[in-house]
Amino acid sequence: MKSRLITLANAVAVFAALLAIWQLILWIFRVPPYMLPSPWAVARAVGTRFPSLVAALAITTAEAGGGLIASVAVGVVIALMFAQSRWVRRMLYPYTILLQTVPVVAIAPLILMWVGAGMTAVGLIAFIISLAPVIANTTQGLISVEENLVHLFLMHNASPDQLLFKLRLPHAVPSLFSMPRRSCRPTTYLRWCWPPRYWASDFSFWSCFWNGTSFIAGTSRPAPPRPSETVKLREENKRCCDQKPKPGGGW
Repeated sequence: MKSRLITLANAVAVFAALLAIWQLILWIFRVPPYMLPSPWAVARAVGTRFPSLVAALAITTAEAGGGLIASVAVGVVIALMFAQSRWVRRMLYPYTILLQTVPVVAIAPLILMWVGAGMTAVGLIAFIISLAPVIANTTQGLISVEENLVHLFLMHNASPDQLLFKLRLPHAVPSLFSMPRRSCRPTTYLRWCWPPRYWASDFSFWSCFWNGTSFIAGTSRPAPPRPSETVKLREENKRCCDQKPKPGGGW
C-alpha cells in the first residue's frame, strides 16, 4: 500500500512539473494563445465542452471497440486454423502480413465508396488495422507449445481437438490477453485522425515483416522450460513408460 501511494505521489509530482514547464514556456517565449493555450485555458475548455467531449468519446469507443472485437473474433478463428495446419500457415500467413503493410490511406477512399462515411467505415478500418496483430499474437501462442508437452499428450492418445483445446489454447491465453492491448493503439489513433487524408497505420513495413517471418514456416522457437518443469515432465514420461498397456487399450 505504501509503495502504491509513493508511486501515485510521484506521478502527480511529474504531472505538476510538466504543467509548470508548460506555463513557463508560455511566459518566457511569449507564445500566442492560438498557438499554445495555457493549461488553465485548456481546463476551462474541457469543463465548458465536457458534454460534447463525452459524446465524442462514446462514438470513438463504439467505433474502435466494435472493430477491435470483430478483429479478435475473426483473428482467433484464423489463428486456430493456422495452428492446426503448417501448410495452411505457410500458404496464407503472408497475406496477413500483406494486409498489415498496406497503407490505410490507400484503401480509405475505396472503403468510403463501398460503405459510405460514418461509423461503419471507421469500424471497418479499425478491423483491418487490428486483424494482423491479433492473428500474429494468437498464432504465436498456439504454436509455441513445448514439444515435450505435445508428445506427452500424444502418449495418452489425445485427439487433435484435445490437443488444441486442452494444451495449445490454454497456452495461448497470455497472448489472447495481450493482443487487444497491442491492437488498441493504432485503432484509437485512427479515430482521432478520421479525415481520410490523415489515415495511416503506425506499423511500418519492415517491423511487420520482421515480426511475421517467424510465423510463416512455424520456425519460431519457444522459450526453454524451467528446470523444475523439465524434471516433472521427465518423471511423468518415465512413469508413463513404465506402465504396462491394458488389455482393452490405453494406459
